Amino acid sequence: MSAMPFLMAQPAYAAGKLLVQLHVTKADLVPKKPGSHYINGFVDGGQFEILLRPSSVPVQAPMCHGSIIARMPWSNPRQPGTGPAIAAKKQLFDKFEALQAGRITSVDVTVDAAPYGKQVSASPRVIRLSECNVFFLQPSP
Repeated sequence: MSAMPFLMAQPAYAAGKLLVQLHVTKADLVPKKPGSHYINGFVDGGQFEILLRPSSVPVQAPMCHGSIIARMPWSNPRQPGTGPAIAAKKQLFDKFEALQAGRITSVDVTVDAAPYGKQVSASPRVIRLSECNVFFLQPSP
């Protein structure tokens, strides 16, 4: 993992969200253990999650010793108009699969630290997580 992208990544604020830019490399991923309670694969409705090393997410996460869960929220596939959004989620999931397999070197993505994040300093801007979860933004189709 190159430290430079994380030093340059600054949390942002938009419409009630605590946005954090990530430059994820294979070294930033934490392997899921067989039989764990984590979501494996791409779930109906576009939900998936990856585990990240806490040092790879530019927030304070004092409770997160093993990993931070980056989760894509579920969408109701029976609701009209969700097909394109779920397809966009699948494209992002496929990028993480390619990263894990070594077919690409990085994935740039934005996550939302809310609702478990809180801004604890304005200058410099610092976000602290109370739980070990961040959420991918719903991708635009």
